[in-house]
Amino acid sequence: YMMGSDGIYHEDGAVHPRQYGSGVRLIGRCVRDWKLFSLEDAVYKLSGHPAARFGLTQRGRLKEGNFADLVIFDAATVTDHATYLAPHQRATGVNTVIVNGRPIVLQGEPVTELAGPYPGRALCFKA
Repeated sequence: YMMGSDGIYHEDGAVHPRQYGSGVRLIGRCVRDWKLFSLEDAVYKLSGHPAARFGLTQRGRLKEGNFADLVIFDAATVTDHATYLAPHQRATGVNTVIVNGRPIVLQGEPVTELAGPYPGRALCFKA
């Protein structure tokens, strides 16, 4: 199976905890704590499989010519902290997030001053 989240951000701040922690929970709990599958399988469930399933070419795999989307984390410490009472809790153990080759998280903190437009973009399903 592949992993994803239907958590949606709302401008009024009401979010489900999975908005902040579903991918991290998969790695922290299912891989590290419960040993349900390998780290490699978890990363594929979060990246390569969804990209292939939804026809997102040049995404989901580290390959020359693909977009540089990376999450650098410590598998030994990555932990989700979001709860229903406090959903806006960032995960720990995630050091760097790079979208289209541009860092948006460094040393565990969001980059607040990005030069130019935000590097993300809408992705469309291709059957």
